[in-house]
Amino acid sequence: MTEEKEEKGDAPNSNHLVDASHMNMFSKSTKSFMLKNLVFGVVLLDLSSNHIDEDCSKLLAEHLCSNKCTIRSLSVEYCHLTHKCSTIIFSAIGNSPLYEFYADNNILSNENCLALAHSLSKNPPLELLSVVGCQISSDSFIQLFTGLPKSKKLKHLRFDSNSMLDPSAIALADILPSLHLESLGVSDNEIWRDGTTAIIQACLRCDTLFSLDIGYNIVDFFELGLYVQKSEKLRFLGISGSKIYEEQLNNFLTIIGQSKITTLLLEGINFHHMPISWGKATENAFSNQSHIAHLIKCFDSNSYLKDVRLGFFELEQLLTLYEARKPSWNFTLSFHNFGKTRNTWLIHFPDFKIESPCNKLFWNTRISPGAVSILNVILKNTSFNGKPIEIIDLHGTKLNDEGYCKFFAELLPKTYTELDLSNTDLRNNSIDSLIEFLKKPDSYIERLHMQRTKSSAAAFQVYFQFLNEYPEKCPKILSFRFESSKPREENSVLDYSGEIGQLLEKNPALVELRLGGQVTGKDANNIISKLKFNSNLRFLELHSDLFDRYKSADPELDEQLLAVFNDFVEMFHEAILSEDTKCILEEFSFPLLTELFLGSIPNISLWPSILRKLESNYNAHLDNQPKH
Repeated sequence: MTEEKEEKGDAPNSNHLVDASHMNMFSKSTKSFMLKNLVFGVVLLDLSSNHIDEDCSKLLAEHLCSNKCTIRSLSVEYCHLTHKCSTIIFSAIGNSPLYEFYADNNILSNENCLALAHSLSKNPPLELLSVVGCQISSDSFIQLFTGLPKSKKLKHLRFDSNSMLDPSAIALADILPSLHLESLGVSDNEIWRDGTTAIIQACLRCDTLFSLDIGYNIVDFFELGLYVQKSEKLRFLGISGSKIYEEQLNNFLTIIGQSKITTLLLEGINFHHMPISWGKATENAFSNQSHIAHLIKCFDSNSYLKDVRLGFFELEQLLTLYEARKPSWNFTLSFHNFGKTRNTWLIHFPDFKIESPCNKLFWNTRISPGAVSILNVILKNTSFNGKPIEIIDLHGTKLNDEGYCKFFAELLPKTYTELDLSNTDLRNNSIDSLIEFLKKPDSYIERLHMQRTKSSAAAFQVYFQFLNEYPEKCPKILSFRFESSKPREENSVLDYSGEIGQLLEKNPALVELRLGGQVTGKDANNIISKLKFNSNLRFLELHSDLFDRYKSADPELDEQLLAVFNDFVEMFHEAILSEDTKCILEEFSFPLLTELFLGSIPNISLWPSILRKLESNYNAHLDNQPKH
C-alpha cells in the first residue's frame, strides 16, 4: 500500500511526526487514518488510545517490514489489541527499523511474548522496549526473556506494573549481565525479596546501567545499599512504595548521601511486608524523627542530588526540612501526595520556593497548632503559574482556637479568593482572630465558609458588628453555622440576626448568604427586614435545625409561630415586589417555612407571586450575562 503511494508520486509526510494519540478512533477510522498518514518519511507514529483491529495490525506490520520504512518510534499503548493483533505487530518488530516500541496497557499472552521474543532474537536496531501494565504473567516473562540476550542493541527495558513474581525475576537476573542495558524498570511486579535481591546482585555485573526502578516490591535495602556503593554509573534509583525492614532505612540513606545518584524516587516507603496489607499501607517512614534526620544528612552529603520524589509529609516534617535547609541544597523535592490530596507539589531548595498544580492550598488531614507557622510559610512561598495562591481550604483539619490565632496573626494581608474553615474547631476566639486579620489594610476574603464549627451566635454577632462598621470587608459569598449550647425557644430572637439585617441595608458586596443553626422565624424576619434596600444579594439560604422537632406525620403547629411566619411572608413579598425595591434575589431556601408552616398560614396566597419574581430575577440575571 505504501509503495503504491510513492510510485504514484505522493510526497512523504513533511512533518515526519504522526501523533494520533487520544483521538479515540474505532478500527475503521483508525484504518482510514493510517492509509492517509502511514507514508515513507514518517519517523514517529503514535497510535495510542485508538482501536487497532486485525486489518490495522496487518497494515502496520506490512509497513514496518518494508525496506523503505523510516519509523523509528512506534506507540500502540491503550489500543485494545487482541492477542492475534499483538502477535501480528510483534512479529514485525524483528524486521523493522524501530529504535523505540511502546505497547503499554494492552493485555499480552504467552503467545504474544513468544512472538516478541522471536523478533528480538533477530537482533533488530531496537533500543527501547516498553510493555508497562500489560498483565504479563511470570511464565510469559520467562518466554519473553529468551529473546533478550540476542538483542544486542537493547538499552532500555520497561517492564513495570505486571506480574513478574520471583521465578521470572530470577530468570531475568540470570541474563542481565549478558545485556547492555542503560535503564531497567521492574517496579510494581509483585516481586518478593528473593526476586529483587537476585536482580540487584545481577545489576552489580551490569557496567552500563545508570537507571534502576525496583519500587513497589519487597526490597532488601542492605543488598540495594551494597549495589549503590559499588556502582560507578547509577544515577537514577526508583524505590517508591518499597516494602522494607525499618532498621535498614537509616543506613541506606547514609549510603545514598555518599553516592552520585542525581534522581531518587522515595515516595510511599512503608514497613508492611505482606501483600494482604499493601492496599491499606500508607507512607509512614518519615514520621520517625530519626529517619527524617538521616534524610536531611543525606541531602547535606550528596551534592549530586537534583530531583528527589517523596509522597506525603506532615506539616511538622516540612517544618523540619525548612529549618534544616542549607545554601548547599541545590535540588527539587516533589511531593506526590501533598497534603494527602494526591496532588504533586514541587519545593525548590535552598530558597524553599514552591510550585503548586492548582490555585488552592488544600490540607486534607489534621493540623496541629505547632504546625501553623510552616503553613503560612507555604502560603507565602507558593505560586501557581507564576502567581500567588488565592484559595485556602482548611476544612476538616480540626484546627483549634490556638492554631487559628497563630494562623491569622501570621497570614499575609492580601485578597484571598476563598477561605474554607468548615468542619474545624473554629470557636469564638478564632472569630476574633479573623476580625483582627480583616482589619489590616489590603486584607480581604471574597468567599468565606464556616460551616460545622464550634462558634456560637455571640461570636457571629461580633463578626457582623465588625462588618457593619467596615462593610467593604464583607465577603461576596458567606456561609456559616452557629452552635447553641442548649435548645432555643422557637419564639426567641438572636441579636446577630438584626445585625445581618442592618448589614444588608448597607448594600455590601454580599451576593450569597447561607446560614445554619437553630434559626427561628423571628431571626428570619430580622434578616429580611431591610432586604428591599439591597441590590447585590442573589442567594439566601436559612437552614434551621428546629425543623427536626417536627418529625411526626401531622405535627401540631403553634398559633404564635404561625403568626410569625405569616408576617415573614408578608415582609418578604414587600421586600422583593414593592415598586421601590432594589432587591434582585433569585434563589431562596428556608425549609422550616416552605415545608412546614407555609401551608397553614393565610399569606400562602402571596407565595406564587414571590416565586414568579424570583424566577424573573433569575432570568434577568441570565440576560445580562456576557454572550460568548
